Amino acid sequence: MLTRCMLSVDNFVMETTTDNQKTNAKKNSESTCDEIESSHVLNSVQLGEAIANLNDGIAVYRPDGHLEFYNESFRLINGYSESTLKFGVVTYDELGQLDEESEIVAHKPLIFEQRIVQLRKDGNNVTLQEYEGRIYERYQSPIPAGGIIILITDITEHHRLKLIQSTRNNVLELLARGCALDEILTTLIQNSEALFPEMLGSVLLMD
Repeated sequence: MLTRCMLSVDNFVMETTTDNQKTNAKKNSESTCDEIESSHVLNSVQLGEAIANLNDGIAVYRPDGHLEFYNESFRLINGYSESTLKFGVVTYDELGQLDEESEIVAHKPLIFEQRIVQLRKDGNNVTLQEYEGRIYERYQSPIPAGGIIILITDITEHHRLKLIQSTRNNVLELLARGCALDEILTTLIQNSEALFPEMLGSVLLMD
């Protein structure tokens, strides 16, 4: 009788311990989920802040061609007004028309459906655009869900360095070929005007 009592007590203690373990495990699981969710929310907020503060312009378009997201750099680089960029309202085609009117791009932009087809075929599209004396590289890529993401980077200094390198090589080639002085100086002036579009150069040759 005493033995059964002890077994009963042992069983009770064992069951109680098991229930406590289950309760503690559940609480730990809920706490871990809360921590993961909090961490996810924090990481999302930090990522959003990082994208918002990028110097590069970023924009995302939905599969129907409507603007879903953009950062401030995207707006400033393209010269758009805040009232123009309304999420879910303004479309890829409408902004493309504004780009064409402002001559930011040197070609007629494709409409959304045409661009999607091209991106699915080629994988991406890279073009140059200019705004307020700066040169930008516009990189467009398709999104698996069916939309488009655009990244615009300021490459002004890199572009000028390439022009300077090309100019130097051209002048050295003219010198090596023994070209006339007026031809060499004309090339220098033309290259300088290409580097600084607002500048007008001239050369005065005197005997």
